[in-house]
Amino acid sequence: MRVDKQAYQPPSVTNTVKECRKILKSEGFTAFSLIFKRSQSLIPNIFFAFRQVTSTTSSQEIPLILAISSAT
Repeated sequence: MRVDKQAYQPPSVTNTVKECRKILKSEGFTAFSLIFKRSQSLIPNIFFAFRQVTSTTSSQEIPLILAISSAT
């Protein structure tokens, strides 16, 4: 049985990062960096966190969204 690789197209990680940045900018965050995280579970969930950098406080890592959840 041949599997059509074009049949399933998971969301692009690049596009998801762009969406994350759009959300953060709309919320007024200017200095931040996105951190890529993958959980160690059987279902490969991809988490994004962002690091808010300010001049007054040390940088904090704050969970942002569950970007992609691959269902099997």
